Amino acid sequence: MADFRQQQLRPGGQGTAGILHGKGPSTSQVLAAVTLSPVGCTLLFLAALVIGLGVLGFLTSAAFVVTALSSFSWMVNYIRSLSRGSCHGNWIEQNGGHRKWQEK
Repeated sequence: MADFRQQQLRPGGQGTAGILHGKGPSTSQVLAAVTLSPVGCTLLFLAALVIGLGVLGFLTSAAFVVTALSSFSWMVNYIRSLSRGSCHGNWIEQNGGHRKWQEK
């Protein structure tokens, strides 16, 4: 175990502290990071907004398709019931066996 720790030490016997000593970011690097942070955040926000709107558009179009299919299915079933006469038969039975628009 001691051999392994000695292999990790850098010349000078300081380990990782010897690597970082005197190697901090320069003033221009700090200013560049501070200046570009809002730009990066803005671009990240805009990218998330575009992706979110794309997903929202896809889900909205899927909802319109489901609504259209449901409406089409209702219309087909309604037309089938008209051709069988079941819709008018029920209406006549509910209104006492005669049609109201002919009673004047």
